[in-house]
Amino acid sequence: GQPVLTETPPAPDLEGLLRLWALVQGGARLQVAEQYFLQPTHAARLALIAAGRIGTPSHAHVAVAHGYHGTSLIRSYLGLGFENATIRAQGFTAPIVAGPTRAGPPAEHRIAQSEQTIATLDFGGRSAVFDFTGDQYHHWIRTARLLVRGERGEIKDDELRYLEDHRTPVTLRLLRQDAGQYANIQGHHLVGIQAGAEWVYRNPFAGARLNDDEIAVGACLAGMQRYVETGEEIYGFAAAAQDQYLALSIAAAKASGEAVRTEIQPWAA
Repeated sequence: GQPVLTETPPAPDLEGLLRLWALVQGGARLQVAEQYFLQPTHAARLALIAAGRIGTPSHAHVAVAHGYHGTSLIRSYLGLGFENATIRAQGFTAPIVAGPTRAGPPAEHRIAQSEQTIATLDFGGRSAVFDFTGDQYHHWIRTARLLVRGERGEIKDDELRYLEDHRTPVTLRLLRQDAGQYANIQGHHLVGIQAGAEWVYRNPFAGARLNDDEIAVGACLAGMQRYVETGEEIYGFAAAAQDQYLALSIAAAKASGEAVRTEIQPWAA
């Protein structure tokens, strides 16, 4: 059949995910356009983790993105597959000065209500906190936050702390290198990200004037081309379905006020 790159999430509910899985089992060639783990800052952090800088990740606090995007990052940072989790979640509401939206800056001063979801996910030996408020994507005074811990170090936002040996701590910052600043006339674009002397990320589209999310979407499209040509998955249905299943479980735990235990789904078999 025709290869398809579908938007996230691949289905709105578990029933829809199971119907799509049946199509995949029947030979449908389906990839999902999950881009967050391909954004430069996340890709740089994941490269440091893959290199063993912080040891084996055991905990992640992800306050970056909503729903399935957030759970995708949790799974990526902790190196999870389809492990079950015990999930507890709560919602909180607090006042905030209304900020910009997709339509643009606010026209007037107004107090709005900010809704926040905080969930804990216990995977047995690995844990995560999902933390998101809908204002984060656009508001000037609500920022993303990220923490990943292993036995040898941690990554907190753009700072890496790790042990060279048991008596030698090292602290490095993840430094973005951009062209087009000051006297540089190469054109404004991200070149890459360094941690000390090491380049932990290089922009595959250097030279193009793209923001981080556009770079990630470009990487997703390039990955789809590889999938069509070679069969190598960029982000397969099973991974995306698990992200959405965890997000749905967080929503269920929040709505019920009770702990939710996930179960092995057919795509994980």
